[in-house]
Amino acid sequence: MFNMPDLNPCRSRQGKTSGRLLCCAAVTMMAAFMWPPSSFSQLTAMNEQAMKAATAQVGLTTFTLADNTAQLFLDIHMETYATINNLSAGYYDNTVNGLGWDLQWKNISLGTNTANPLTVDGLLVIANFDDLEAADPSLEQIVIGSNRLQGTLTADMLSYSGMYNPALTGGSGEQVIVPARADLGTQTFNFNSDASQESDQGLFFILNMRGSRPSVQVVAGYDSKTLAETSPDVWWRSP
Repeated sequence: MFNMPDLNPCRSRQGKTSGRLLCCAAVTMMAAFMWPPSSFSQLTAMNEQAMKAATAQVGLTTFTLADNTAQLFLDIHMETYATINNLSAGYYDNTVNGLGWDLQWKNISLGTNTANPLTVDGLLVIANFDDLEAADPSLEQIVIGSNRLQGTLTADMLSYSGMYNPALTGGSGEQVIVPARADLGTQTFNFNSDASQESDQGLFFILNMRGSRPSVQVVAGYDSKTLAETSPDVWWRSP
């Protein structure tokens, strides 16, 4: 379980320390989704046939830095079937719902079973700063996720803050913008990123540090490029 405490930093306190803490929190939260709770491995010798089939990939990692935004892309492929009892993040008083969690999901299942895991192609990490030319720039937002998922994500979504593609639940139309901390009940998101890359359905966790309190949102069923092109001032760029 990932529990994010009420850090309560105001802008004057948003420095390197809080930025590092939230970076670690974001990585921990994403790791809980992308890797099973436990795994075991050992080194074994490769036979001649395996050696001939082994290949190396160029350009595994891509890093860019522009417009006060750092972006890291890891070209990796992950498959996982895992269950998580509870995921809670973003506990604070949002002045609307009082004290509570931005995200509180229980009985989470990544993938349907071992034969039908949740597949993730590529991992994207985006960090937005106020002014990278400054002596001590403040970290304003972290986005961690993937543009391409295939498979299911099921959970009792007792508290959901963010947006999702209605196609994930068999619907159609415009994106579903969820009011802060809405109870969606039990939901199954069916991700279906096709090979043509014309229907990339991703999943992103957003940690906003702008304003007086950190907040957490989820964008499900969209890729980062589509969001940036269709909504340059999308809601999740703000607290």
